[in-house]
Amino acid sequence: MPTRSQSHIVIYRAFNTLTGTLQSGDVANHSLQWSRDDAAASAMTNAPAAHATAGFYQVAVSASEADCEIGTLIGISSTSSVLLEKVSIAYDLPVKLAASQSFYAPSKAGDAMSLTTPALNAVGEELSETLTEPLSLSINGFTGSALAQLRALPVVTQTPVVMEGLITLVQGDDYFHADGRSVALLDTTGQWPSLSGGSVELLIQGGDTSVAISGSVFGEAEQAEVRFELESEETEQLAGVFDYQIVATLESGRRVTLQLGKLKVVSRVQ
Repeated sequence: MPTRSQSHIVIYRAFNTLTGTLQSGDVANHSLQWSRDDAAASAMTNAPAAHATAGFYQVAVSASEADCEIGTLIGISSTSSVLLEKVSIAYDLPVKLAASQSFYAPSKAGDAMSLTTPALNAVGEELSETLTEPLSLSINGFTGSALAQLRALPVVTQTPVVMEGLITLVQGDDYFHADGRSVALLDTTGQWPSLSGGSVELLIQGGDTSVAISGSVFGEAEQAEVRFELESEETEQLAGVFDYQIVATLESGRRVTLQLGKLKVVSRVQ
């Protein structure tokens, strides 16, 4: 989840109730408001913009707007037949005390932090009293909070149902971007390394089943998106609940995990 009081991007969708499809090219008609912790909503600081994915739009939430436990995006379109998706964001507190968390691999550049003696008082009075100089701690792996954010990155799809990292597909169905049904993961936090020149895979595993699906990378930097398409022959072989992992192989050859979660394949009605 995004960190409280830090600017980030929110993705939302516009739905045309007449055609039953996502509406593209409608951003000029959008009016957005932001509510913090269920308080009265007010106009957002930044204007919305069209996203690279058809029918999706985005808006930058400012640091002051993100200063809450739960923020809610509320929007209307002046196009009479178009409804805008309401999006709620739960914020994580900034990581202040790494000594009280577990450390995880793989390594990720930039996960270094410094702790001073006063900060260690929360760990234990006896520990803080033994230190007379500031303590510097370098972390080469993920902290518990960083791993939680990794699990919480939003998987955005048009038809596959996604709830808190759970992707739900139907056995025997096709999932192609041309039909608005691909599985897409957006980097809305800016935490990913550069995926330029690299590759991505969707790994699905459960019991004796193990499937690897190659994906594609679109956009750059904080707008990066990874997209996967599944054929009916692939989903036909799946039924039940599986673990999934989205892994990127960078241009340097290093492998990093972008997302962990559960994938549920619903059996086709006979």
